[in-house]
Amino acid sequence: NNFITIEKGSRQGVKKDMAVAGPNGIVGQVVAVSPNYSLVMSLLNHNSRVSGMLKANKVAGFIEWDGKYPNILNLNNIPKRTKVKKGDTVITSNLSENFPQDLMIGRVVQIKELDPSSNFYQIKVLTGTDFYNLQYVYVIKNQYITEQKALEAKAPK
Repeated sequence: NNFITIEKGSRQGVKKDMAVAGPNGIVGQVVAVSPNYSLVMSLLNHNSRVSGMLKANKVAGFIEWDGKYPNILNLNNIPKRTKVKKGDTVITSNLSENFPQDLMIGRVVQIKELDPSSNFYQIKVLTGTDFYNLQYVYVIKNQYITEQKALEAKAPK
């Protein structure tokens, strides 16, 4: 369960739930803020789950980390009827409230059909972000998050 501390906080405009990206891909999201520091739950955390999609055909699934390798993520819930190949780009989808659409997540490095009775692939993704050498990040603000959450709270249950 990996977290990253950054030297920017509420005094610099950082708020909980803001997205964090590096120069080559997404990093995680802000989970706690003090006046001058923020704690970021990285993609390399068992509790991290991000909506991602295959850039070529816009099929969405979700990105999770299995705890094994710090540069490999799992793209889950991609149906077997989907055309996917090694090297395909995986980006953030329009289903995320934290991340803007089309930010780099990584590239497909492995496609498996583990369970013949399942309708989904198991896809391994090489991260765009090099977590071994991460030095700078960008904190991304969704200017309409309050409006979006208020509207979604009114949805019939």
